[in-house]
Amino acid sequence: AQKAKETLLIATQDPFSTIDSYVQPAVEVAQFSRSVFGNLLVFDEKNGKFLPELAKSWIHPNPTTIEFELRDDVVYHSGSKFSADDVKYTIDYLLDPKVKLRFKGRYTWIKSVDVLSPSKIRLTLQSPLATDLFSLAYSFRMYDSAVHKTFADKTDYGRQSPSGTGVYRAISVDENSGVLVERFEPSLKKFKHLRAPIRRIQ
Repeated sequence: AQKAKETLLIATQDPFSTIDSYVQPAVEVAQFSRSVFGNLLVFDEKNGKFLPELAKSWIHPNPTTIEFELRDDVVYHSGSKFSADDVKYTIDYLLDPKVKLRFKGRYTWIKSVDVLSPSKIRLTLQSPLATDLFSLAYSFRMYDSAVHKTFADKTDYGRQSPSGTGVYRAISVDENSGVLVERFEPSLKKFKHLRAPIRRIQ
């Protein structure tokens, strides 16, 4: 650690060129991805319960439907405001047959996503799934749709402009020099269950 610079230096065995864990589902990538991108909900492993993050609340009207009320006070690192459109955009992208992902089966248990209002979405599942909330908590991180849609090659998003809602924002991503993330104060104030004790991680 570089205490004077408030920077934690991490050495990894395998180089990686993106912090988009959909594109490169590696442990090293996930360590940064979890800090930069946000989920609808998270699982508190210590206390054994789900906690809201980008969603305020959720209900199961029936075994194949989940409805989420979303927060309306969250912004991405780019300055864009998080909304239901970002959730729909992210999940539609993951479900798109043209999008090739190594572990696409992690996402295709969802049949469709509908925007009910700027702060409400409905997920329709292919069939009842006992682990649906766990999958959402661990595997679904929301894209900044305003930024992601600008790339012709969508895999560039996790390398060039990986804007998320997490407590750390990406400063640089490079396969050779590594990743640098820095504490993002607006998110730190919004999400009380998240911590960012170190200013920078590299």
